[in-house]
Amino acid sequence: GDRKSNYIGYIDKNFDFYTSYVYDELLLYLNRYSGKVKTPRNRFMKILDMFSLDESFLDKKISDLSSGEMKLLKYLIVLVYNPNVIVIDEPYLYLDYHYKKVIKKVLYDLKTKYHKTIIVGSNDSNIIYSLCDISLLVNRDNHLYGITKSIFNEKNLKGFNILVPDLVRF
Repeated sequence: GDRKSNYIGYIDKNFDFYTSYVYDELLLYLNRYSGKVKTPRNRFMKILDMFSLDESFLDKKISDLSSGEMKLLKYLIVLVYNPNVIVIDEPYLYLDYHYKKVIKKVLYDLKTKYHKTIIVGSNDSNIIYSLCDISLLVNRDNHLYGITKSIFNEKNLKGFNILVPDLVRF
């Protein structure tokens, strides 16, 4: 079986891949961090299903993927080795509206069903407001920390050059 993963998964904005095909890239990370798995394709299918992707995605050539598909591949890679902590830089970058909704649901499920710690970095207060339970807002020498979404008001955000999230303004 899989050993418990103590790794931190990092989903960044770069598209650095080491193989030519999606399947091979996932297998590379699975073997590196989880050891040999008897049925890797089955494991990949469970993860693809979380993102509403079909099996044909595994057979795609990475150089033929759109920027959005490459971002999805970054998510798939991290979930393949099942880390306890996932750090995501700009979680929705390159994704269309449909996949933004999918990612939001996946992150919610990872947090609630699988008890993952998810750390999100973004310049967009709407993303932080919608995804995070605890927020740390940083602006050069200042920081503002909040356990609730109540920190997202005009008074608190005034010196941070951060826009009040649309939902709060509404």
